[in-house]
Amino acid sequence: MPFIKQLSIFAKKTTVVVPSCTNQLYGGLAHSAFISGSSGRAWAWGDNTYGQLGNNSVTLQISPVSVLGATKTFCQITGGDNHTLALDKNGRVWAWGNNANGQLGNNTITSQRTPVSILGTAKTFCQITGGQCYNIALDKNGRAWAWGNNTTGQLGNNTLVSQRTPVSVLGTTKTFCKITGGLQHTLALDKNGRAWAWGDNQVGQLGDNTITSKMTPVSILGTTKTFCQIVGGFYNTLALDLYGRAWGWGFNNVGQLGNNAVAAQRTPVSVLGTIKTFCQIAAGDNHTLALDKNGRAWSWGLNASGQLGNNTIVSQRTPVSVLGTTKTFCQIAGGASHTIALDKNGRVWAWGLNTNGQLGDKGNSALSRTTPVSVVGTTKTFCQIAGGAFHTVALDKNGRAWAWGFNTQYQLGNNSTTSQRTPVSVLGTTKTFCQISGGHSHTIALDKNGRAWGWGDNTQGQLGDNSAFARATPVSVLGTTKTFCQIAGGQLTTVALDKNGKVWAWGWNQFGQLGNNATITQKTPVSVLGTTKTFCQIAGGPTSTFALDLRGRAWAWGLNGEGALGDNTITSKMTPVSVVGTTKTFCKIVGGFYHTIALDKNGRAWAWGYNAFGGLGNNAVLSQRTPVSVLGTTKTFCQIAGGGGHTVALDKNGRAWAWGDNRVGQLGNNTIISQLTPVSVVGTTKTFCKIAGGSCHSIAVDKYGRAWGWGLNTSGQLGDNSGDKLTPVRVCNL
Repeated sequence: MPFIKQLSIFAKKTTVVVPSCTNQLYGGLAHSAFISGSSGRAWAWGDNTYGQLGNNSVTLQISPVSVLGATKTFCQITGGDNHTLALDKNGRVWAWGNNANGQLGNNTITSQRTPVSILGTAKTFCQITGGQCYNIALDKNGRAWAWGNNTTGQLGNNTLVSQRTPVSVLGTTKTFCKITGGLQHTLALDKNGRAWAWGDNQVGQLGDNTITSKMTPVSILGTTKTFCQIVGGFYNTLALDLYGRAWGWGFNNVGQLGNNAVAAQRTPVSVLGTIKTFCQIAAGDNHTLALDKNGRAWSWGLNASGQLGNNTIVSQRTPVSVLGTTKTFCQIAGGASHTIALDKNGRVWAWGLNTNGQLGDKGNSALSRTTPVSVVGTTKTFCQIAGGAFHTVALDKNGRAWAWGFNTQYQLGNNSTTSQRTPVSVLGTTKTFCQISGGHSHTIALDKNGRAWGWGDNTQGQLGDNSAFARATPVSVLGTTKTFCQIAGGQLTTVALDKNGKVWAWGWNQFGQLGNNATITQKTPVSVLGTTKTFCQIAGGPTSTFALDLRGRAWAWGLNGEGALGDNTITSKMTPVSVVGTTKTFCKIVGGFYHTIALDKNGRAWAWGYNAFGGLGNNAVLSQRTPVSVLGTTKTFCQIAGGGGHTVALDKNGRAWAWGDNRVGQLGNNTIISQLTPVSVVGTTKTFCKIAGGSCHSIAVDKYGRAWGWGLNTSGQLGDNSGDKLTPVRVCNL
């Protein structure tokens, strides 16, 4: 069982934040598990000899069963061979399954059939990862803790004694930003991009020029080499340095290190010398993939199923071009024995093993492919595409919806539960949509008349049809009489605006983010503060909601821990509260991660909420509970957008300005220094007409319709086939 992880360094401060609840999948030795981002519920299937499915039995399951019923919710899931590990929203870790080595962390060696708490409920974590029979976790201060099997020192506490409860990795003095576990070795990156490793080292997978296992963290090739990306295989590791050079070390039996050899390496060796540079790297089980700056794909390692894409099934010890050098891609990713890639025109290609239809090619066959094949050939074109956990949905130019992939919860909407290897029409070809979105195991779409439709999993009422039953074909959200003209999504909620200016919401409601004076999850749209208040604009944050009324007054409700609601308190609200009373008026409002920005009628920007990186633009780092002026009242803007901890804006001349968090260049001013007041994006020579902010990147469109991006690019979010950017780069040369 490979543990393939990617680590990104994008923080100067070693603080690990609890991840938001998103769809996640985990594969053990012979069992699988996933959590739904919309509900937080965990499901598992497969081998259950040790109770690793968490359903209070030891019976093998051939379809998903609920972990401890439907009452417990999680944000992250992982594990080892025969045990499962999950993190809830409060940072508490739960575990179940095999416990022979104390890997469940509950101070026993008794296997468990349902989740048990790690060391009670007193210790909280932000990140978890599992090895074969052990686990590693990071707390909010970047300190690493470990428990379970320790025969090769993989717990990093300077002993070989297995532990039944968490112990500190090398005491509490060393801090990390990311951590990942291999079979019996562990890798971590600190804030300076230095790589550290400990545990099993029999084939040099620790990279410290020995084959001696280590009981505490050792530096990979000393402390002089820094990395910006790292991926771990079974017994090997690959990394990209700041110059785009690829390095590998550890096991190399099929050439997965790319250095023209099959001998294991004890220190990093260059992939094909130092002349080739890459912008992105990914790993399958035993093969490696990379993209160069021109969008050409290269691969090396095991090729038994054609996963290298070079029209052979011969394994390669150095990078070979995928289908020559004529095809260019924007993104690439590796499966166990197959590869998928996206070209600059938005077409999806795949190659390698196809026994489960994972290539999605038009031939609808289970034949493996040794060169890239188009998903649904090259004749079908789409104008919108979205992904669920294990399924894909798309709209063609005629507004018809298509779907393919996993279908056990009816998420493909074709009136069956049979998974599909190629696109199938959602309820035939007669219904047309203008918007579509994929959830974990459900799909939502809006037709041209403003009616909302949903299909698939409905356990939390996410389809809005007043039931908790899965739907095999589209069902109307609260019948066919309600229509919407605007819709916005929060973390686990949906907010919609009807033509009369009334706001409706449904979904998760723990912090009152539905605005209906309750904290109960809703299966159908509920009115925000009855039907007496009318709004003209809505916006969603992770756990709070914002709206402007007809007079330009701002209202907010939901979580208020950093003053994001702007009502001069930090108390969460279950109904709309006025942002600084009713005297200030705005014409636009947007939400960042935990801060809010608004424009008044004169183009002046105001902000409130979280401000640790200067996202409020008021030349300070103190969070604010009421609106403060961005750079006083002298600068005016016509458009504004919020990112994770930064803000971007356009002035009347189309010049872009940005302020706040800049650790990965998301401000576009050719530095990585955060700014407390607006700075110009690439000087004042480039002009834009639209702008948007991501978590750690920014996107803009110029007057010719060309898209530009800058900031973090670890997932290809800039679309330029390269790494992070400190100034705007053209998106896929479109």
